Amino acid sequence: MELDDAGTVARLREIRNSLVDRKISENGGHVVSTSGDGMLVEFGSADASLRCAVDVQRAMAERNRLLPVPDRIEYRIGINLGDIIVDGDDIAGDGVNVAARLESIAEPGGVCVSGAVRDQVHGNLDITFVDIGERQVKNIARPIRAFAVRLDAAMIPEAPTANAGTPLAPMSSKAPTRPAPPAMSVGVMPMVALSEYSAGAHQAEAITRDLTSMLARSATIVLVVPVSPAQARTARDDIRAAAHALNVRYLVEGEIRQDVGLLRIGLRLVNGATGEQVWSESIAVNATDAPAERWRGLHAIVWRLSRALISADLRRVAAQPPEEPSPLDFALRALALERTAADSLDTTRDQEVLLEEALRRDPNLVPALVLLTRILIQKIDYDIDANRDQVVRRMNDLTTKAVRLNDSLPAIWVLRSLALMFMGQWSAALQASAKGMQLEPYSCGLMLQHALLTTLCGRPAEAMALVEQATALDPLMDVSSFVGEAQLLQGNYRAAAAACERARAKGSENFMLALSMAAAYAHLGDAANAAAAKAEVLRAVPGYTIAAHRSRGYSANPEYVRLVEEHLYSGMRKVGFAET
Repeated sequence: MELDDAGTVARLREIRNSLVDRKISENGGHVVSTSGDGMLVEFGSADASLRCAVDVQRAMAERNRLLPVPDRIEYRIGINLGDIIVDGDDIAGDGVNVAARLESIAEPGGVCVSGAVRDQVHGNLDITFVDIGERQVKNIARPIRAFAVRLDAAMIPEAPTANAGTPLAPMSSKAPTRPAPPAMSVGVMPMVALSEYSAGAHQAEAITRDLTSMLARSATIVLVVPVSPAQARTARDDIRAAAHALNVRYLVEGEIRQDVGLLRIGLRLVNGATGEQVWSESIAVNATDAPAERWRGLHAIVWRLSRALISADLRRVAAQPPEEPSPLDFALRALALERTAADSLDTTRDQEVLLEEALRRDPNLVPALVLLTRILIQKIDYDIDANRDQVVRRMNDLTTKAVRLNDSLPAIWVLRSLALMFMGQWSAALQASAKGMQLEPYSCGLMLQHALLTTLCGRPAEAMALVEQATALDPLMDVSSFVGEAQLLQGNYRAAAAACERARAKGSENFMLALSMAAAYAHLGDAANAAAAKAEVLRAVPGYTIAAHRSRGYSANPEYVRLVEEHLYSGMRKVGFAET
């Protein structure tokens, strides 16, 4: 509330509307009263109340998984079964007071119940109870036997039943198994200043903050956990113990060094389970450069770090599929297909099925909303028979919801801009794309996305300027495929063909690249290379025609339509693509 009172209130209201009230209704509950961020709810049975609490807390845990710790909203829930006093529309009495005290005992994100509730539930909720003993609480004379609800039931043995009048025995002589760390989770350790100079510690602290925030915004699916200096000291002694304590799969560590007018920044990604180094890279920036220059350099290395993290965890997911997949697991499988399967209509359809299932299980899973939007863009590319209007409407629904759930992630605004573009709302599309760049002004990926949108607005020369900015920030970024299309639309056929060949040499394979190549070579009079590129297009999308390309409606912007007709379609005709 102190940091963002209006935003927090809006989020609390959205969570109530989309989750809490719905679960209360589904389980036959009645909201008796609300006060601030709390509420008193009455149910017809212990089973119904506990089912509602478990559903809410599991859904909240999934929502919070992808949020930085300071941004998470976590509820405590207490449940009691007992007599109440009805006072008009309110209820009161000892039973209500005990429930309130149990709520104060519960862990954030947890559920705490009385012994009466534990004895009444019928064991069909896939949970277990952990006896936390008798508690003496405010305004209740007798001690309360309290039980914490463990939501990861498969990992925790059920507590044994005690004889009447005796304390419950410990659940097990062995410590309970801790749930596996969330997928794509990473702890960012404080940077270490290796050089002895006055500003070293302060600069290391600033770079750590920038690194943490950049990585959190780099991908909707990455969960970033800051690491305190005390935790970092432990990590340097035992990296695996630190990862276990933080409940993350990976740790990022690094250092800065002042060296003859240069500031050198080195980063390493470490597997928290094995201690193995997964990735490492370093950059050097001029120590006298403005902070913005250091920001740009750091952004380029963070972008590559996030790609390395995602690739490493997807390999793990592919090697160890979960027995009971969560909504996020379905999204990860779809993302893994994107990395491992060839671009094709079948791959796109498989990804769409996985992501729709993820959203069926959790309609508010932001990574699934984002990934499905990307897949639908590909569907427009690959599926000639797709109902374009229906696909675009679905994209609009997905991106509208994603923005409402989390408007702080640049990637969401980029996809929103593309949905608006497909709806022909050019000004709104450019504004949404600009919003993404405003959130992350030195992101190479966002520059390329904005360049794509600028091209589709019929301004390929402006798009090329953005591409040049992006490659200046990250010379390792492969933009050859994009450059090929932009150069083609400007009539620079030789440059277009060369860019497409560079993209192919670097392993890029998609039919749009081959289509640009076919048109460029046809304009240059190189019949052999034009025919080879055409064959590649037809292998990917059999029967592809000029009418099929036009029907996809990439952009109805008049200037873009003119450029495509003049440079792409005329080249396709020269190489022998059918009109219809």
